[in-house]
Amino acid sequence: MLTELEPGIYYWRGGVNFGLLVGADRQLVLIDAGLDASAPRKALRPFLEQGYRLAAVVATHCHADHIGGAAELHRRFGCPVFAPAPEHLVLEHPELGGALLYGAYPPPTLQGKFLQPQAPCPVAGVLRPGPFAVAGLTLELVPVPGHSPGQVAVAVGEVLFAGDSLFLPEVLEKHAFLFMVRPQAYLESLERIAARREPYLVPGHGPHLVRRPGHDPLPEVLAANRAHVRGIQDRIRAALARGPMSEEEVLLALARQAGKAYDSDPSYYLDRAAVSAHLSDLAARGEVEPAYPEGRRCWRLADSSRGHGG
Repeated sequence: MLTELEPGIYYWRGGVNFGLLVGADRQLVLIDAGLDASAPRKALRPFLEQGYRLAAVVATHCHADHIGGAAELHRRFGCPVFAPAPEHLVLEHPELGGALLYGAYPPPTLQGKFLQPQAPCPVAGVLRPGPFAVAGLTLELVPVPGHSPGQVAVAVGEVLFAGDSLFLPEVLEKHAFLFMVRPQAYLESLERIAARREPYLVPGHGPHLVRRPGHDPLPEVLAANRAHVRGIQDRIRAALARGPMSEEEVLLALARQAGKAYDSDPSYYLDRAAVSAHLSDLAARGEVEPAYPEGRRCWRLADSSRGHGG
């Protein structure tokens, strides 16, 4: 469903949200491109019938559910596609999506449309934080890495398209582990979102937020995201307090606590990557360290953490 938030600024609410902007001279700009091109085509159709044209796709980040439709839109409309560095490479080389999860060229189970684009797409330009001019509009690109390496939120008018820089509490409740590559960067990005003043915020998933004086839902959403990140790290510390564990053992210990059992590669590898990211963050802070009991690669609490009871 297409919702107009202010004149010329729309978003499509679906399993994955995307934005649609009306620029100069009947030009249209998409913010993200969906899992595939079906929803963007539906959103564009009434405009195209009135003589508008798709001038550009601007990606907040390059996970498959947000840019899977980019290649078809580029092929069909000839529009340039812009994406943030360094993940723009996934658009041009889709197999990198699965490889980043697997650690090598991905097996067929990690090459589906939910994990990597199904066709390569040329990138017309690499997005950097700051102003970005397109189709007679000036967008502000706000750096919000963490969920992905180079994600940007897109501010235009009174609207902030936040991508996957934050998730609504009802989305958090469905996921034992939010996917992220750098949890500390994710927390820092939440603070950048907190400093924004746009009255409309469109997340990548779920309904948009309306921020009014006396009623601002954003602080509660941000608090829930912080609690999710810190809760996972608390549970990792508690697990390692029982002794050295491999990454898989840490993952399975936390999954059991959440009542989750794995039966597919996509779910397993997405969660394994998220837990690995948290372990990397804890290691960077000196709280955990590698260990090799009997030659088996494990993590353990660092000496300082063990001295404080984990």
